[in-house]
Amino acid sequence: MQKRRAFLQLALACGSCLATVAAHAQTGDDPVDLLPLLNVAREPDSNVHFQSPVGGYVRFWIARDDAASQVPTPANAPRLYSDERRTWFNRFLVGRNRSRILTARLVVNRANVVTQSVTLASATHESNRRQGESWNSELGERRFLTPFFRVDQGTTASVEISLSASARVDADITRNLLSIVERAARLAAPKAPLVTALNAARITETSDFIDSSVSRLFGEAIAERSQNDFPADGWYRGTVPLATVSAQFPMGSHVWGGPETRNVGSWHIRVSEPIVSIFSSTPLHHRAPDASSAEAQCLTSPGTPASRGKQAIEGEPLPQQDRQACIAFIGLTPSRVLGLAVGDNITLGQALRGDAGISAALQRFANAADKSTAAGEAARELCVLIADRSEALGLNSYDAAAAIWAFASNGGIATEISNGIWGGTCSVARLAQRLHLNLDTGSAASAPTTVPNGGGNGQPETTEG
Repeated sequence: MQKRRAFLQLALACGSCLATVAAHAQTGDDPVDLLPLLNVAREPDSNVHFQSPVGGYVRFWIARDDAASQVPTPANAPRLYSDERRTWFNRFLVGRNRSRILTARLVVNRANVVTQSVTLASATHESNRRQGESWNSELGERRFLTPFFRVDQGTTASVEISLSASARVDADITRNLLSIVERAARLAAPKAPLVTALNAARITETSDFIDSSVSRLFGEAIAERSQNDFPADGWYRGTVPLATVSAQFPMGSHVWGGPETRNVGSWHIRVSEPIVSIFSSTPLHHRAPDASSAEAQCLTSPGTPASRGKQAIEGEPLPQQDRQACIAFIGLTPSRVLGLAVGDNITLGQALRGDAGISAALQRFANAADKSTAAGEAARELCVLIADRSEALGLNSYDAAAAIWAFASNGGIATEISNGIWGGTCSVARLAQRLHLNLDTGSAASAPTTVPNGGGNGQPETTEG
């Protein structure tokens, strides 16, 4: 007997040792894949020619790789609703709710944070006695994660990909059984029902407690999340995406996968080619135009024509981004600039005219006795205020120069102020002139100057310019 007991103890010890060795052999120093259903692969930084978008406008978008998703493999077979369907008796006893969802969330870390979340794929199945069988599937093919926004130095983007899968049980079984018992009792003894008005509430509370306990007991949930940060200098890579997202959905009875795990596709996260102005699709980086094209005027800044006793002076060559901004502004009108939507039901022109500093500068000019001196002071102040306000709204330096040009041309201000802005020393106005924007004060001369009313009735008054 003692020998048999010693043999059993030795066998158990050996089994424990073997289990420990097997577990160590399986794990060892190999890294654990903590995201078995989700994979986010960053494209390597090597062998990629970066073009910095700083100073321009970009937007993020994510698109599904149709070519990879359409390859006929068992992993991406069509969703078969018949395999998920349950019998009416199962639905009557226990309700069930299964859901899987894949989302992408982008946060652009800048002065004004830009954030957006989109659904890439989702699949749900509800099966209960109240709704019967209900399926819902969603697939995001191509989604924009942001509108256009200005890229500043030091801006970063955080991309978060989340996959969640859950299986929840609507434990109606206790309530259903209670209803059956109650009906049977009433049929057997109608005058002495099993459930009375005195104990019905307590029985219902007990049933609800059992239902919630069963739901939590049999409920399953898995959440996988991948987070990546990307600096702005490496956003645009031409045709190479920032990252590739691929995911699998557990379509079987459990959320942890198994043989019924299905591939739902892969998506590429990309950044659009940076544009130099929000008023055009002209790229921020591009080769120089041909000398014979209409865009050739943007190769140099405007020169000085010949005059009496003076020779003509040719303009200086424009740097690449200045040249691209000049090309973007060909054919641009002041009305289009001032009509740019910068908020809900508010345009750039309305935002500039409604600025407290700009309104105060116009008011001081309207009340000044010496218009010639006041015009110069107002012009210098307005040029700085318009540039600051445009930058705060999210425009880059080129579009801020276009805003000053448009406001001086068609902003409803006096001609003296317009000429003062254009002929002064404001650097942003000088930039607008370098980009071949020509001042047109014809509309400004005939337009009234809008200033706040000092009479206190809340309505604006106008003074002729």
